[in-house]
Amino acid sequence: MSQSSSFPLSKFNLLLGGVAKSRLYKETIFLYQRLIISTGFVPNFITLHILLNCFSGLGRVSDGFLVLGVLLRKGYDVNIVTFNSLVKGLCAGGRNDEAFKLFEKMSVFGCVPNDVTYGTLIHGFCRSGDFGVALKLHEEIGDNGNGEFSDVSKNQETDDAVSLLRKIICNGIKPTVVTSNTIMSSFFRSGKVSEAQKLLGEMRKHDVVANMETYCMIMDGLCKNVYNPLIDGLCKTGKLKDAWWVFNRLSDRGLVPDVITYSIMIHELCKEGKLDKANDMLFEMEKKGCAPNIIIFNTLMHSFCENNEMQSLVDLLNKMAARNLSPNDFTIYIVVDMLSKVDNYHEYFELIPQFPVRKAIVEHFKKN
Repeated sequence: MSQSSSFPLSKFNLLLGGVAKSRLYKETIFLYQRLIISTGFVPNFITLHILLNCFSGLGRVSDGFLVLGVLLRKGYDVNIVTFNSLVKGLCAGGRNDEAFKLFEKMSVFGCVPNDVTYGTLIHGFCRSGDFGVALKLHEEIGDNGNGEFSDVSKNQETDDAVSLLRKIICNGIKPTVVTSNTIMSSFFRSGKVSEAQKLLGEMRKHDVVANMETYCMIMDGLCKNVYNPLIDGLCKTGKLKDAWWVFNRLSDRGLVPDVITYSIMIHELCKEGKLDKANDMLFEMEKKGCAPNIIIFNTLMHSFCENNEMQSLVDLLNKMAARNLSPNDFTIYIVVDMLSKVDNYHEYFELIPQFPVRKAIVEHFKKN
């Protein structure tokens, strides 16, 4: 097949990119080899870049450097994304010194390291216990140096981030509030509430002034990690009055219920058959700026369907459509269940809003 094939290189790149994004690196390389041979395509910058990322992702950094050589020979301008991929591959393989050498050579190619570069390197050196290099990199970033903590925390390497923070403090470097907030966020995400509270104490000890983001994070973290599990536990053990008592006192503690809190309470109200009150809570959460998710809509709609309140179900479907909230498989099941229960299902079908659920339902009825 020649390059004038009806399957253009742009589509080939999209296909390769899609497989690579799913981290199916071996499959991407195999697909590349098969299609290049069968089509006769000459790979362009995008094709080669996808291939380089795959080699780095597999730890085959030497092959990645070979692709880099091809890119340079073809006259392509390599960018920071190219180097970040190679640095990540080297650090993942424990080759931190080589990654650092590559980092130092980036300027030769007109590339300036960014937060991702620094974050990858600091994460790598923290893992190997080379805190001295990690500290130097932190100092080099200066006042803009908080990307490394974000990168470490997003990869759930909280211990590395905390170790580096302690080393920074021991070396007389004052951490910024942004750095502290990032680590505190990672504590809350991993459920380490007591560690987050200790960090707040450390901030005060080292004269790091907490900002509005810090306090919002604390309130959100406490709600998700303390009060939501408590309310859920009370509901599951049949102590609904106690659950309501805790829920109603969240505001007294300066906490705002989130979508999970409302989801727990609405589910319990539906289970108790208090559908009007559950529906009122949907209005209440929206009024307070908390957007309901598909789980809450499905919970209410399923309860209305079970109670044969079909018009209320349709009203909720329309609210979903108005909020551009996409239905899932359970939504389709609920609607199909509703249509199978009513004699005038054609009339109700016409009331269903125009989103993908209609097509799915039509296909369901054609099969059955």
